[in-house]
Amino acid sequence: MEALACATPVVAFNVGGIVDMIEHMINGYIAEYMNSEDLFKGLLWIIKNNDKNILGMNGRKTVVDKFSPEIVASKYCNVYAEITERQKINFKENS
Repeated sequence: MEALACATPVVAFNVGGIVDMIEHMINGYIAEYMNSEDLFKGLLWIIKNNDKNILGMNGRKTVVDKFSPEIVASKYCNVYAEITERQKINFKENS
């Protein structure tokens, strides 16, 4: 995420939360897990397809649009509100 925030295109294996941040061939390249040939292919693809750092700018936009502190905080607030509401319902049902 830090590289994307710095407008640097990313090549990474398809593991964990990578697919939440990297959009394949939009702001980076997602390589098949543990496939070094695909990782190398991704590096070459980035080098050949990043005129005017379009991939980097797309990555920066992804971070700003999906992972800014305000957006992440709002998502946490929504989760806490949902949990609190469920607990209220469960408490009423068990009382």
